[in-house]
Amino acid sequence: QQTKQDREERLLDQAQANKELIRNLAHEIKNPLGGIRGAAQLLEMEIQAKEEYGHGMKFYGHIQERGGAVTLEAIAKPTASWKSALELFKAVAVHEAHVTSLIHGLMDLAVAEKDYASAEFLNWFVKEQVEEEANAALIVAKLEMVGDSKSGLLMLDGKIGKRGQS
Repeated sequence: QQTKQDREERLLDQAQANKELIRNLAHEIKNPLGGIRGAAQLLEMEIQAKEEYGHGMKFYGHIQERGGAVTLEAIAKPTASWKSALELFKAVAVHEAHVTSLIHGLMDLAVAEKDYASAEFLNWFVKEQVEEEANAALIVAKLEMVGDSKSGLLMLDGKIGKRGQS
């Protein structure tokens, strides 16, 4: 009886973690950016948000395939203005690290529950987050190198805007 109750509690915890992860993915989908065009293209529906939407739909599909129910809840309005591109991408890097921690938590739970199908599913996201964090860190590093150089920022913006177009 206690084991069944423990399992149900862990499943409820997993469901809550799934909701938070989907909520965070939804935040990424809706994260607007004014200012420089290339960075705006990266984070708006043109590039990054389509990718994040796809990630959210993978979770949605997996949960439904496994007999779970997904309830999408309202999310807080994301920050819409930033002092600089550097400030924005530092926030992106922090957010990606947070998403990684959520995915790792789900992976820990899947392994503990011997839910190998979910662990295999989550493994793709673990790998994807390595890329997401590396991309955010690289952009932050480049923005720090460019500093206040408007020509450097303009060149970097053009490169950022081309991500995902190749």
